[in-house]
Amino acid sequence: MISYEKFWQTLKAKNISQYKLSVYYGVSNSQINRIKKGQHISTSTIENLCRILDCRVEDIITYIPGKAAAKSAIALDAVAEQEESAYENKSNKA
Repeated sequence: MISYEKFWQTLKAKNISQYKLSVYYGVSNSQINRIKKGQHISTSTIENLCRILDCRVEDIITYIPGKAAAKSAIALDAVAEQEESAYENKSNKA
């Protein structure tokens, strides 16, 4: 799971409001809302925020291991197994 708690702390420390971020720096309200809701944002957006806030990625996001990470790992395992089966089927036909 990705946490944006540090983003809000950095924003406050830099004395930049959400309004200023949107109006003066051109960050869309939808991106700000995605951050508020803890949803995914692109690496391009993260890069832009780092440039605006003159900070590092670690000052914006934090990775917190948890259920979301476990679900992703299970899904990746399922895809990996599926690809191997598909490969085996192709090999058997040849």
